[in-house]
Amino acid sequence: MPLTTLDALIERHGLPRFVKIDVEGFEDEVLAGLTRLLPALSFEFTTIQREVAYAAIERLVRGAPYAFNAVLGESQEFAHAEPLDSQGISRWIESLPPEANSGDIYACIDPVLLKLAVAKSA
Repeated sequence: MPLTTLDALIERHGLPRFVKIDVEGFEDEVLAGLTRLLPALSFEFTTIQREVAYAAIERLVRGAPYAFNAVLGESQEFAHAEPLDSQGISRWIESLPPEANSGDIYACIDPVLLKLAVAKSA
């Protein structure tokens, strides 16, 4: 399967409103090659590789003041009523028991969009 970068896809198709990154532990590497701000994105995390999520979160906030929320497992329900900052979402990941296994972190430059998403999922 041919590989490409998010930058190359953006160059070809334009800036997307949302990007889902699910690359089995290489989320930070994908973000490392990105030179443009994404308005909203999600990436998978696991409790056995928390450091991957921490690195991706840190990389995102170096570029913009992202707000965060999360979904555990396949629940499709946001874990937090209000968006969290990078420290808050990192503390939440750290507090999870190993049995929580995995989920998705949602990051958005506009926290209002995350609040709307939470309201729609309720």
